Amino acid sequence: MTPSEFIRKWKDVALTERSACHEHFLDLCALVGHPTPVAMDKTGDTFTFEKGVSREDGGQGWADVWKKGFFGWEYKGPHADLAKAYAQLLRYREALENPPLLVVCDMNVIEVHTNFTGTAGVVHTLPLAELDGPRNLEVLRALFHDPEKLKPGVTSQAITAQAARHIGELAQRLRDRGDDPHAVARFLDRLVFCMFAEDIGLLQDNLFTRLLDKTKADPERLRNTVGQLFDAMASGGTRYTPTTCFETFPFPWPPGQEPQEDPRVQAIAAAAKELNALREAWLNPPEWTKTEILEFPVSRGGPWARFIVPESCHSGRPAEGPLGRNLEVPSGKGEILRGEPSGGALRMTG
Repeated sequence: MTPSEFIRKWKDVALTERSACHEHFLDLCALVGHPTPVAMDKTGDTFTFEKGVSREDGGQGWADVWKKGFFGWEYKGPHADLAKAYAQLLRYREALENPPLLVVCDMNVIEVHTNFTGTAGVVHTLPLAELDGPRNLEVLRALFHDPEKLKPGVTSQAITAQAARHIGELAQRLRDRGDDPHAVARFLDRLVFCMFAEDIGLLQDNLFTRLLDKTKADPERLRNTVGQLFDAMASGGTRYTPTTCFETFPFPWPPGQEPQEDPRVQAIAAAAKELNALREAWLNPPEWTKTEILEFPVSRGGPWARFIVPESCHSGRPAEGPLGRNLEVPSGKGEILRGEPSGGALRMTG
């Protein structure tokens, strides 16, 4: 189920809590690519509807949905008082083994309250009409798959750094077994992009996650299926190469006509920087970098004349390259020298 399909289905629904809550939750499972309670736990020991609990006053209660170590969930009818629903859930949390997230929902709004030990509580409010926003989808997926992402104080930079470490370790294992380093980098580029494309809805119905879940026990099938996905993503006309990368992925807008206010466009722009940083870390690990300082004159007609802005030769200003002060020049040794003007010379490092 896509976010837009979910929103259309549940918009203006006036059913009671009892009539709607189970189907609503099952649709959320489909939306985020998560098994339903019965599919995941046939005994109800860790994930179930109608989890029986003992209230603080000694009575018996029921949490509408419970996933051990993830959340307790309380449903109410449309436009109900969610503050009262949350207060009810607080009375159950000890019996629910104190899950890190407490969720209340009236089908129009989902409120995710953090309940991590030793941290201040944070509330993530997800209105139905805005559920297709990148950040709201990120919160919803974390709720089902990785609650730690919602722990107060955990920044997106920290999560990115952790992901980079895991991917870096995977890259090293692949290199250790003899795979070509550049082939490894290109392969991991594709995997990271698939995860990003799924997160913002360009790969719909959690296609990539479901593909991995269904083929992870069969390496040959996984290789063939992932290869088919890569081929399909590169079917825009140009074959995938280290230089074209994913330029051929069929984004929803013609090049140059992307609506800058669209949340998906903003998400792509923000993620592109992180993806590039990850790629640079794989291809050029800091511990492998060698720095050399070269100085040479920059004069009109000299061997580096193509990197000089002519006007700078007459103004007495330091020479600058056509793309600004940061220059990149091939060294002839398979390296790239980067430089900036320093007086009458360029200082190059590589």
